[in-house]
Amino acid sequence: MNILVTGSSGFLGKSILERLSFNKNIRITGTYRKEKPNVIKENLNYLYLPDLEESLVTEILKSQSFDLLIHCAWEGLPDRSPEITKQNLEKSKMLFNVYLKHGGKNLIAFGSSLENLILNPSKRTLIKSDDYFFGRYKAELLRFLKNSKANFIWIKPYFLYGKNQHKFSLLNMAIENLCSDISWMRDPCLVNDFTYIEDLSEFIYELINDSKIEMKEFDFGTGIGISNKDFVNEIRGLIGLKKYEFDCLIPTNRFVANNENVLLSFPNYRFRNIQVGLQNTLSSLGFSCKL
Repeated sequence: MNILVTGSSGFLGKSILERLSFNKNIRITGTYRKEKPNVIKENLNYLYLPDLEESLVTEILKSQSFDLLIHCAWEGLPDRSPEITKQNLEKSKMLFNVYLKHGGKNLIAFGSSLENLILNPSKRTLIKSDDYFFGRYKAELLRFLKNSKANFIWIKPYFLYGKNQHKFSLLNMAIENLCSDISWMRDPCLVNDFTYIEDLSEFIYELINDSKIEMKEFDFGTGIGISNKDFVNEIRGLIGLKKYEFDCLIPTNRFVANNENVLLSFPNYRFRNIQVGLQNTLSSLGFSCKL
């Protein structure tokens, strides 16, 4: 199988690329925008693709055929500007169009648990809205795929964290936001789930090996249903974090984020314990964990 992974130097793309590379029957081409990934395997090849430039995309997809496109390239976090998010959308649509035009059929793309959600600070609640630009553009990309002739899988991860995560990314923002009175993450109606990046990569690996790519949407979480408060308490216990007072947090109910598609498609699939994920993550960020 010949696979193209866009954004292979990013947090999500690199993790997927590393997991796939252990299967010698899979040939992987990873595109990168800034730094070339440091993963070296015989079945890995890298291509410099700055900002998904259309002429380079066309050249790559004309020169060789790919059995599967895994699209991870999406600049920035959900709080980036509407302009950048819209550019991401248009470049993604262009990439899919060129891929399909040159004979590609199978796609894996990523949405977000934040699709179509907007914060209403006055009511401190999350409501459905097409005005929230990140969710709106992600939803538009999903509609685009549904109208195409592609066989695609759409995965909505819940708050990804993991090894090699940037120190100023979601893991740290989660801690900061939980201590703020205005944080959307403290809202009683939003019970968060946290997805360890290697769990998601393992799921995609099993998806490719054990299942036919067909139109399906997955809500993807830890399967443990850990809440904000429990998540932060795990962090506090692992690194002895005493800087913040967490007792003021609003209690939340536990839930399982996986939808039936995950459970039905992979009845034997198991997620790792969240403590293992946190230990690996915090160690990679330079913290000394209490094992």
